[in-house]
Amino acid sequence: MEFIKKNWKIILIALLVIFSLNKCTVACNRSNVIDKQATEIVQKDSIIKSKSDSLNILKIRWNDAQQSQSTYQGIAIGNQQSLLNEIESLNNVVNAYKDQVNGLNSQNNKLIKENNKLKEQINNK
Repeated sequence: MEFIKKNWKIILIALLVIFSLNKCTVACNRSNVIDKQATEIVQKDSIIKSKSDSLNILKIRWNDAQQSQSTYQGIAIGNQQSLLNEIESLNNVVNAYKDQVNGLNSQNNKLIKENNKLKEQINNK
């Protein structure tokens, strides 16, 4: 008890230093988190752009497949059985592209929502 009474000023200064170091650490960590989130936003934005480009390519392919399907249906009068098989194959391709387009749309929407959340987090800090 005597030690505390004699050295109360030094103990008080030591406690103040410890608390100020804690505040400094918190501030530095917050900056690192913000930097990390900003980098993550840039990466996810790049992914969104890439997926959007892929989606556009799939839409073009889908339109081409639909045009090809229409063309083959017009020719089907001459060689019906062979062309019916080709049409079925093209329908499978179109359905596969539709599934890919739907999957990419879903992924794109999720990434946009996540991107917006991260932007809000950065703006709120």
